[in-house]
Amino acid sequence: MTSHLLQRLLRGLHYIEGGGSWRLKPHEAILLNAVLDRLATDAKTRVQEQMAHGYFVERMSDGRINVIRLHKKPGDLAIQDSSFADALYNVRLSVEARRENAHVTFLKGFIFSIETKHGKHFYVGKTISVLDASVGDPHQSFTRAIDRLEHGKDGHLATGE
Repeated sequence: MTSHLLQRLLRGLHYIEGGGSWRLKPHEAILLNAVLDRLATDAKTRVQEQMAHGYFVERMSDGRINVIRLHKKPGDLAIQDSSFADALYNVRLSVEARRENAHVTFLKGFIFSIETKHGKHFYVGKTISVLDASVGDPHQSFTRAIDRLEHGKDGHLATGE
């Protein structure tokens, strides 16, 4: 219980410093919904339940890497499909007619992050449309690329949990 309260306090301080929020930014919601539209009904329902359970979005690298910290991770909310143990969905978008890729990742059956090419301010007021969302290679996530740069080829993905 104390650990949970301490985590919420630290997230509150992170929010005050501008490093996160308790809601998705509009472009993040577009990306997540693009992936949800492609998931099987059970997996989609689990992710929606996870998000409804309460979360904090920790924005790193100027909002390019947005880690979703669920307040609690009850095991019954995990996606039971083993392909979600470490999964990445590649979302191809058009932002003001310029094409780019973004990622939505899952770890241990839970939504983990939403990663974009640009920082959070880049997308404000811009027209964004989803071209496609498909299963990608989890080793190509922006988070893992940074981890490899910082820790070498065999770096370890830090989940902060």
